[in-house]
Amino acid sequence: MRIQGLDLMTYSDSSRLDFIPQLQINGRISFWNIRNERTGIHAMVVISVDGRVVMSDLFNIGRATDRDKLVRLTEKNLTDVESAAWESLGNNLMTACVWIITSWEASTVQSSVAEIEPEQSSFPIYPYIIRDGGSILFAPPGSGKSYLLQTMAITTAVGRSGLWEQEQAPVVYINLERSMQSVERREFAIRRALGINGPTGVRYIHARGRSLSGIAPHVHQIIEQQPGTVVMLDSLSRTGIGSLNEDQTANKFVDTMNGFGTWIAIGHTPRADSDHVYGSQHFDAGQDIGIKVSSERKENLLGVALRVTKANDIPPVPMKILVFKFADDGFGLENIGLADQALFPTLLSDKKMSPIETLLAVVEEAGSISTKDAATELGYSSSWVSQQFLGSGLFEFARAEGHSKFYKVKRG
Repeated sequence: MRIQGLDLMTYSDSSRLDFIPQLQINGRISFWNIRNERTGIHAMVVISVDGRVVMSDLFNIGRATDRDKLVRLTEKNLTDVESAAWESLGNNLMTACVWIITSWEASTVQSSVAEIEPEQSSFPIYPYIIRDGGSILFAPPGSGKSYLLQTMAITTAVGRSGLWEQEQAPVVYINLERSMQSVERREFAIRRALGINGPTGVRYIHARGRSLSGIAPHVHQIIEQQPGTVVMLDSLSRTGIGSLNEDQTANKFVDTMNGFGTWIAIGHTPRADSDHVYGSQHFDAGQDIGIKVSSERKENLLGVALRVTKANDIPPVPMKILVFKFADDGFGLENIGLADQALFPTLLSDKKMSPIETLLAVVEEAGSISTKDAATELGYSSSWVSQQFLGSGLFEFARAEGHSKFYKVKRG
């Protein structure tokens, strides 16, 4: 498309304008992080001349007053030569914004005629991850969700595990929860536990403290380079897209994840109800597969049960229990396998863990943890956590970092 002599070039799939990383008009008007907000389509608009950034602003591109403001600010910062090149800046900006808005609206509507029998659904991991669909793993804190999801990532990337039926596929793992070092240590431990030698090829995006919408363009670039990528997110509660109780937040999350294609995310549960993911009911509505995770601890063993609570396009499936065997050599994990259901009777009855059992599971999963971090993770008071660390006999001092003391599960 040409706008008054200027070429409009798209650098991504033009049918997904809400996620493309950049639109550019001859290197002079750039639109970054285009997204649909409650009040309209917003974008970071950058005005430049010969590579020099003149002005930029983030605003509702359908609002004339916002566009006019950017034009005025830009014109104040243009040289005489640059001003001559931008005689029609206001009109060019308006035309480009209108084109983007109408293209985005057109991209949200699809039509088809079912003329041939569709292919059967495929599963990177059956029955938990469905191709071109979304899944949410949900559980209370300390249930082993992060270990479980990273195990799924590694086994999907290498295409084998012995834990479930699966297909090999590229994996992007979005880490919004933990430090890069923590995730890398867990990868090493999981590889060792599964007998996998060498790198797995999982592509990690470490974005602790960043929003999901801010890193979405980078994820789309990876997916374009590796079609069929499975996107895994840890976790829903760290996406920075708004209150999880708001329907608008849930819809925005689902739309963003569906834009990736095949995905699975970790969610937390309300403290009073472990049968649903915390937040708006639209999280439940937006997932194709819902997986309730519960756990039971026995000494250095953690049993993790997976129950499919919602499944589009697949029949009911039985509960599966994995067992994580933890070591005490600094790597945290020694073995991962399938468990006999009789080994973990609490999981059969779906009984909730007690507060102290939950704390044990959180500490076990972390390897070692500070009082403050454990209290934040569980939603308990720091004084209660401190009492358990110091007086229950179940924990021991691990190390100190600054003013924080870290504790681990006591062995023997």
